[in-house]
Amino acid sequence: MKKITKDVARKFFAFPLQTVLSSDGKIINKAEAYVKDSEMIDLKVEDIQHLSKVHYSGWDLDDSIFSHETGERLESLEGIDNKDFLVWFAEQIDCDVTGWDNTREFMGFERDIRAEGLCERIFNRLFDIAEFSEEEQKIVRDLAESLDA
Repeated sequence: MKKITKDVARKFFAFPLQTVLSSDGKIINKAEAYVKDSEMIDLKVEDIQHLSKVHYSGWDLDDSIFSHETGERLESLEGIDNKDFLVWFAEQIDCDVTGWDNTREFMGFERDIRAEGLCERIFNRLFDIAEFSEEEQKIVRDLAESLDA
C-alpha cells in the first residue's frame, strides 16, 4: 500500500468519492473487494489477507450472516469484517482508534455505530494529513454536509 501522503489523503475527499472506507459495520468482504475499491492507494491482497477469517452466524437475527447475492442466511462466510479493515487502515495512518470496541466510547452497541465512529476518526486523521488551507477546509466541510443532507 502507498504511504498516505498529503496528496493521497486529499484523494479521499475528491470526486468520485472513494469506496474503500465504508461505515457499514455489517460488511464481510473478500480481500479482493477492498483491493478493487482502493486503486488510489495501491492496496494489495498481501497487505490485508491476514485479516481474513471465517465468520459464523449467531443464534439470533442480529448476529446472522446473509448472502449479499441471494439474501439467504449463511452458517459461515470467509472474508474480512469491515470493522477489522477499518482498524487496520487506521493503524496504517497512525490514527488513534483506542476504544473502538468499547460501547461507552462509541456510544452504542450496534456494529454500524462502531464502524461510523471508526470512519469518523479515520477521516479526521486523513483531513489532518491532507493539510487543507482554511478555504479548502470550508469547501470540503460544506460539500460533506450537503452530501449528508
